[in-house]
Amino acid sequence: MSLLPNLACVISHPVRYFSEKSLVLLSKFKIARGNHVKTSRVVIKKSRFTLIGEDNLVQLNNELVHNTTIFVRGLGNQLIIDEKARITNSNIIIKANHSLVHIGQGTQLGGTVIVCCGNHSHIQIGKHCSISENVDIWNSDTHDIISEGTVINPPRSIDIGNHVWIGKGAAVLKGVHIGDSAIIGMHSLVTKDLRPNTINVGNPIREIKENVTWKL
Repeated sequence: MSLLPNLACVISHPVRYFSEKSLVLLSKFKIARGNHVKTSRVVIKKSRFTLIGEDNLVQLNNELVHNTTIFVRGLGNQLIIDEKARITNSNIIIKANHSLVHIGQGTQLGGTVIVCCGNHSHIQIGKHCSISENVDIWNSDTHDIISEGTVINPPRSIDIGNHVWIGKGAAVLKGVHIGDSAIIGMHSLVTKDLRPNTINVGNPIREIKENVTWKL
């Protein structure tokens, strides 16, 4: 394992967590006993990992995690990032039990906040997505709203398809499904499902064009 001397690390046995093909620089880790981090060919730079609870898993198969905070609290949660994904300047927060955040192959996050709360829920982001800076993806309101003794705003999972482009400052809220190759304009508020191969803008969001695709 390649660890430079200036690595800041607060786990007692980092070799348990990082493969010999991973490089860790200027990062901090607080991993409670009974939790797991697995890596494969990933560079972790200037990042902070906190895993609290039991049987939580962070599995990094991607290229880069830079200037990013990963916080997991609860039981049996999973954060899985697939090959060739690049995560920079982002925050990924899981406060739940038995929930999942999955980021697909080749996806790029450049300043995204992902918040997954609620038990047995998920945030799924597909392959080759481009998610711009200051984007929020939340599957929960984080606080319960109660009416006549019943919670009326429970968390709901989010599914983002493959090859989705989300513009700067957009927010994707709970319970939505975004189809493959959809485009979401800057500062849009996504509170409903979006069809594949469409351009969508506004607050509230609306579809303005269909039968489109995009490329870098």
